[in-house]
Amino acid sequence: MAVINFARREIITRIVYFGAPKAGTTSNIRHLYERGPWQTNGPLLPFGPGEEPCLFFEMLPGQDEVPGFVLRVRIYALPGGQQDDLHREEVLRDTDAIVLVADARPGRGEPNIEALLDLDRTLKELELDLGTLPMVFQVNHIDHQDAENIDAVVYDLNPYGHATVPAKAVEGVGVIETLRTVLDDIVSRVRDNLGGRPTMLQVHAIHRREPMEPEQVLEAHNRAIALARAKQEQPEEPNEPTIWSRSHYDILPTGLTVELPYQPPQLQGMRPIHILDTRLDQNRVQIDLVLDDSEGAHPTRLRVSLVPPSAAQTPTMGGASRDGTVPAVPERDEVTQALPDKIEIVTSTTVSSTSVWYGLVGAAAGIIAGILAGFLIWA
Repeated sequence: MAVINFARREIITRIVYFGAPKAGTTSNIRHLYERGPWQTNGPLLPFGPGEEPCLFFEMLPGQDEVPGFVLRVRIYALPGGQQDDLHREEVLRDTDAIVLVADARPGRGEPNIEALLDLDRTLKELELDLGTLPMVFQVNHIDHQDAENIDAVVYDLNPYGHATVPAKAVEGVGVIETLRTVLDDIVSRVRDNLGGRPTMLQVHAIHRREPMEPEQVLEAHNRAIALARAKQEQPEEPNEPTIWSRSHYDILPTGLTVELPYQPPQLQGMRPIHILDTRLDQNRVQIDLVLDDSEGAHPTRLRVSLVPPSAAQTPTMGGASRDGTVPAVPERDEVTQALPDKIEIVTSTTVSSTSVWYGLVGAAAGIIAGILAGFLIWA
């Protein structure tokens, strides 16, 4: 999902290189970083578990890619040897384009197909589709003495007719052409979106003045994985129904929807990603959420308190109540305990617009009456 930051006039997009083990994803990324004809932002960063780590760097291909904006491209190498499911899902989440690196060497047909099926399965779990994403097939190792014919390599891999580029990644042959091909597709779709012509490429708008450095991108990535892993490891609910079990109430119709028309500036562009806890505290309903922006860079814990009108308080900032106490941190998710309570929203009694109108009319009438009385006295 491409991100448009209107505050910095930037468009941020993500490209993931994926392939079977030893197909050449890492060789591609190293050549792009070390010899690419563009400005890079920050170092080439390895990350992720396993003996074959992922690689990540950020580049600025040029000022004229999208008129009026600077294009910032985040490039990932996701080698086939990387088997951590949560790690792969997080790298592929919100990706804007895929480069599938296929191996042309003899006996590599089955690993190529396995890599494609694995990629397709992961993307479907993330609600993405190989048929609609910008995608390029790079046929690598064509310099091998017994290399397969390019058409034979992609015959079973490319039913959608995506572009194919032959390559010798170690030597840099076809590497720049591969990236240029997929980048042109992304830029074309972004331009169509900005021109009001919908495409399959999703675009999300934000307004953030401070830049996000590459190290912060990986911090957000690792934080999201830790959160997902902690959620996986939470103990399952007991099979025995209790008084608080949802199974008792699933058959009940929805009786009431409560909407809180309150949007603080701190939460602009944020979306809920995890529910920490829900509980009853005397006559108050408390819901603890984790919110984050589309880049995963600013996690925020939000506590929503629903109280009866008789006990309503003025909304307080910083997660503290009016008496200065801070509610206890939920213990169900250790990963998010470090997140500060940025804001607490509580329901409060409101003054209707009719009451405000009558108050203003009454005040004006009182001022006019005072002026007339003073005139009569002095006259």
